[in-house]
Amino acid sequence: MLSFLVNRASLAVGRLSGPSPGTRLPRALRGLYQLKNGFRALDAALLVLPAETTGSIPGLAAWNAPTGWRRWFDLDERLTFFAMDAVLRQFAVDAEGAVVRFDPVSERLVPFAADLDAWAEQVIAGGAAQHLARAWQVMHRPLLTEERLVPSALGSGLTPMHLSDAMELLGERIGAQQEISREVEVFDVAW
Repeated sequence: MLSFLVNRASLAVGRLSGPSPGTRLPRALRGLYQLKNGFRALDAALLVLPAETTGSIPGLAAWNAPTGWRRWFDLDERLTFFAMDAVLRQFAVDAEGAVVRFDPVSERLVPFAADLDAWAEQVIAGGAAQHLARAWQVMHRPLLTEERLVPSALGSGLTPMHLSDAMELLGERIGAQQEISREVEVFDVAW
């Protein structure tokens, strides 16, 4: 299923030839990054980060830095966050290769899939984030690669925001919790 997902995704977000030879990747992610070095899929609802920072898109090391968004949350440092959905729910692999999902709004970390193949199967099946991303883009415009949806500063609906800004907003807890939860609950939350 992982190959199926990757083959139907955008072009690589990172280097087309794959990660640089010196790039350190967790064992569980090596197969994914051999297939494609970061991508967007499922109506831009899923963003898999590139192995290395590319333009305004953070690479794995930058995204997982303890001085970045992770400083706001008490998360196991052995988790490597590699992907996210349209409303910033994060996907990470643990030391054994299992995939967990972290919701920065509720601060819940939950088991999601036994491995990347099972993860791909679940995200392909669709869910609230995919429906929300599609609906928002039909009504407004396509999301840029570095954008995710967060509550509007005006308190009505969602607005696109750059990854770093969105994670800072959530980290500072500026009333975002209930608004995102309400928006996502409109749809059947599968993932």
